[in-house]
Amino acid sequence: MKFKLLILALSLCVATKTFAQQIYPMLTPIELKHTRLKLAQTSSNIERTQLLLKLSYHYIIKGGEYNSDLDSASFFLNRAQKLSKKFNLVRDQIHGTMLFGLLRNEKGEYDKFREILYEVISEADSRKLFHEKGEALYFLGCFDRTNELEQYKRALSCFQSSKSLKEEAYVHFSISKLYTRTSNGNKELSLQSAIKSLALYKKTKGTDLQYLYHHISNVSGSLNNWPDRVGYLLLAIDEVKRTGNSTQIGRYYSDLGGTYQGLKQHSDALKYLLLAQNRFEAQGDQNYIYYNANMICNVFSTLNQKNKAIEFYKSVIKKFPPTTSEHSIRIASHLATYYTQMKRFDLAEPYVKEMLGMEAKIGRKNFATILSYSVAVNFYLAVKDLAKAEFYLNEVSKNNATNPTSYISWTYLNHFRLDSARGNFLSAIQYYQKYKLLNDSVLNEGKLKQIAELQIQYETKKKEADLLIKDKNIFALNERTLFLDQEAKNRQTLLDKALLQSQKSDLLRKNKDAELAIRLKNIKLLKQQSELQKSQLNQAYLTRTIVICFSVLLITLLALLFRQFRLKQSANQIIAQKNDRLQSLVTEKNWLLKEVHHRVKNNLQTVISLLESQAFYLKDDAYKAMQNCQHRIYVMSLIHQKLYQSDEVKSILMPLYISEFVSYLSESLEVRQNISFQQDIDEIELNINQAVPLALIINEAVTNSIKYAFPNRQFGIIHLSLKRIADQIFLCISDNGIGITNSNLNQNTDTLGLKLMKGLCQDLNADIKIDNTNGTSIMINFEIIIPYQIELLDAV
Repeated sequence: MKFKLLILALSLCVATKTFAQQIYPMLTPIELKHTRLKLAQTSSNIERTQLLLKLSYHYIIKGGEYNSDLDSASFFLNRAQKLSKKFNLVRDQIHGTMLFGLLRNEKGEYDKFREILYEVISEADSRKLFHEKGEALYFLGCFDRTNELEQYKRALSCFQSSKSLKEEAYVHFSISKLYTRTSNGNKELSLQSAIKSLALYKKTKGTDLQYLYHHISNVSGSLNNWPDRVGYLLLAIDEVKRTGNSTQIGRYYSDLGGTYQGLKQHSDALKYLLLAQNRFEAQGDQNYIYYNANMICNVFSTLNQKNKAIEFYKSVIKKFPPTTSEHSIRIASHLATYYTQMKRFDLAEPYVKEMLGMEAKIGRKNFATILSYSVAVNFYLAVKDLAKAEFYLNEVSKNNATNPTSYISWTYLNHFRLDSARGNFLSAIQYYQKYKLLNDSVLNEGKLKQIAELQIQYETKKKEADLLIKDKNIFALNERTLFLDQEAKNRQTLLDKALLQSQKSDLLRKNKDAELAIRLKNIKLLKQQSELQKSQLNQAYLTRTIVICFSVLLITLLALLFRQFRLKQSANQIIAQKNDRLQSLVTEKNWLLKEVHHRVKNNLQTVISLLESQAFYLKDDAYKAMQNCQHRIYVMSLIHQKLYQSDEVKSILMPLYISEFVSYLSESLEVRQNISFQQDIDEIELNINQAVPLALIINEAVTNSIKYAFPNRQFGIIHLSLKRIADQIFLCISDNGIGITNSNLNQNTDTLGLKLMKGLCQDLNADIKIDNTNGTSIMINFEIIIPYQIELLDAV
């Protein structure tokens, strides 16, 4: 008995997820193709707008939330909105806005979804469009669960006002599902709403009621109304046969078989479970394959065919090996149950441990976990391990607030077995009384008879319907035979009359044919002569026309070619003159620039000479300052010298320039003997706007290293590196001298050299970094300005 209750509970719990339609279903592949074809063919703007909205809704509610589907929905929706605004289609505009809200919801923009839906509700309300307002309220309830029931009730009122029966029925259906879904839901109210939905749907035509029948059967089962559960499942199966929509018939067969199994009607249970198994295996749905196979094995076990049960289950596993941890847990629990029933505890124990180990590993806490714990309870009670049995039984009992009645009854029965095994007879009797009370409410003789009568009625109606169809077919065939016989007689009479008339007509036709033949010969000869003359005239006219046209075209073409040749020749002469003039101007400009650079260089050399004359009369700091000025002016003088000596007057080749400049510094400061200069300079060409600041920075850095890095004229090395990486220039000047002290490095210094370097770095938009590790290193990086960019800027 304990296994029957488990089976009944499992059948109901697995069936609680009803596969229901949307308020407006997604298009089938055939409907989608037809809608697209109709959209391409229609010329009506109203129909076109509605078809676009229909396609948009289809892609919005399509499962998976793929970007391609959302893009398609957005495409059709934008086109629909343009048409509805252009032709002032108010209802379609409101529908389109609502679909934009649903699209935002699919993209995860929930706040925007609610904002748009409230706008639609307000707009529809102001225009008294109750149907559209009801749709918006329904969708708001579907996706904003905070006030779901309230929104459904408001939508219901709107659909009642607009007399939208299908939508009103579906909202009742949704309210019913809401009552069953919530933890504190009212199952009686759920059943009432479902019955109202059914009554409304029956007033409409063409509605597929199988999902609603299935839902009502689940609610009836949760209320222990097993006759209604069986009856509505049979109605769902009839509806499948009526509509041809058989995607869920395996579910209905399985639920019906599970219900019969719990009610001890094993032959009916096995019949429907085998039908379900064939369906699930054809669909490849492993969850239902294992679940349904387990119920079939339980029927075999009840019929004392336990070996057959295990053979059947292993054959299913062989055909459909597990692919997930959940599948492996389910298989282990089922095999553990079979071997426990056979009292083969040595074979059952490995499966129990495997099942509990995987449950602990994945850490799930749901109804499937409760089923695993139930298997463990049965096993540990059977092997007298009462402590473990009590532990897992308590884990199962924790969920009695939400467990089905039949499952609660199973926990009471096992508490009775546990307390009996421990000698707690008073507690055991109390649990047994609870078990009997619940069990009697689940299964009683009256309900079983009612269910049996329903099954008999179903089978009888089915046979009567089959006989009626056969009688109608026989009658129709007889009528068809009589009609065909009469039609054959009528046709024969007509054929006889037509034959006589044909013979008379043949005689007349032969005489006329002879006369016509002579006339036709004469006419034919005349026509041939006429056509020959006409053909000759046409040929002559065509030949003359072709010659004239060809001559005109040839003359025109030659004239055009000659004109084009003269135009091109004239244009080439003008271009050549302009190019010569431009080249002359460029050459003249370059010479002028070189002359300017030469004069600037001479002027700077004059300034240096004047500074040298003045420095002759100076001493100490003043002399050093004057010397620094000479070096800085020499930096610029050398740049102008390089510019007028090179062919390119706007850029400097840095390796030659730096080498000559460093040589000048080492000679002027008389450090060639005790300081070595190492240069690592890439072949970099800089425009004058960047070369001058960079040269001044190098001058300041090298001069400081020569003066301060090597006191007492000790030997040292100064390393200069100039590298280009992509569009970035990296300059590094380092020495192995005494380095800048941390105090000077960390505080703001007022020395002219550092100020000058920082100012020049700002001119270059460069970053500067000074490091005193193993001497002093100055690192600068900036973005190169390519010389031709400077030319473009100058031209602008």
